[in-house]
Amino acid sequence: MKTRQECLFQLRECTSIDTLEKVIEINRYKLSLSESEAFYSAADHRRAELVINKLYNKIPSGVWKCVHYINERINYERND
Repeated sequence: MKTRQECLFQLRECTSIDTLEKVIEINRYKLSLSESEAFYSAADHRRAELVINKLYNKIPSGVWKCVHYINERINYERND
């Protein structure tokens, strides 16, 4: 089982939000419940890094507002 940090290092190979979303979709049904918690936490962290275009050990709270906005936009575009 991978830790959150191991998942994050692997997800840092994704250089765009589109690529990250594809990786998330592929792994959605492959992971066990315990693995998915670490994976989704790392995926959210990586999404925040991509939005701000900066690597973080700990994401500042203000960055999450930007990530939330991007997530809403992505979901809106998928539904069109």
